[in-house]
Amino acid sequence: MLMVNDEVFTFNLGDVSISCYAQHFDYFSEYIKGCKVRGDNIKYHKIHSQFFCICISPEEFSKLQEFVGNIEYKQKAKLSFEERERRIQSLVDGSHLIRAAKDAAGNIIDIDKMAKKNNKDLN
Repeated sequence: MLMVNDEVFTFNLGDVSISCYAQHFDYFSEYIKGCKVRGDNIKYHKIHSQFFCICISPEEFSKLQEFVGNIEYKQKAKLSFEERERRIQSLVDGSHLIRAAKDAAGNIIDIDKMAKKNNKDLN
């Protein structure tokens, strides 16, 4: 779920910029570790997302790896995730939102209520 004012990281690689929501940063950084160089005559890296892909040069990919390996981005992503969770929880506490999932039968399950019930049962 995306929210208004979610932090976005933009990595300027020269001819192209790649943007990534902070809450997806860990996934993205792990994902690009698996991107191998392709091509015979012209070398490139292909990065896929859900709906599109881009091809970047090995030099651009190297810059991207430097950005993604920067500890400051990892720290900012963690803080952004924590703030996002705080905002979501305030919506849940205010009864404006429920955290939900569907069970195998297709029923909607309130995850927070289920967690509270399970914690009560354990105590």
